[in-house]
Amino acid sequence: MPPPPPSYQPSGVTTAPVVQQNSKALISMILGIGSIVLTCTCLGLILGPIAVFLSRGAKSEISASGGAQGGEGLATAGMITGIIGAVLSLLWILYWIFAVVLAGSGGFRTYSY
Repeated sequence: MPPPPPSYQPSGVTTAPVVQQNSKALISMILGIGSIVLTCTCLGLILGPIAVFLSRGAKSEISASGGAQGGEGLATAGMITGIIGAVLSLLWILYWIFAVVLAGSGGFRTYSY
């Protein structure tokens, strides 16, 4: 006959303190992702800087809270995606300006032989 299973004593359940996420950090990440998604509509040039501004504010609020607020990773993601979205939108606009100038100057000529 096998020995009986060891008896387990329930230990005191400890839970980690709940850290509230900073709402500006979440909004900055959402706007940063939106700025990348909406690059072709040039809204990234508007949403990107807003995401960067909100993420900087969120990071300062998080550091000032002394650990009561979390979301520094969200704020960092918002800043990075906001910068990427703004740069991509700016490049998209410059591309179209360049294409229109080339088309207007006859830069896109087709030759038939």
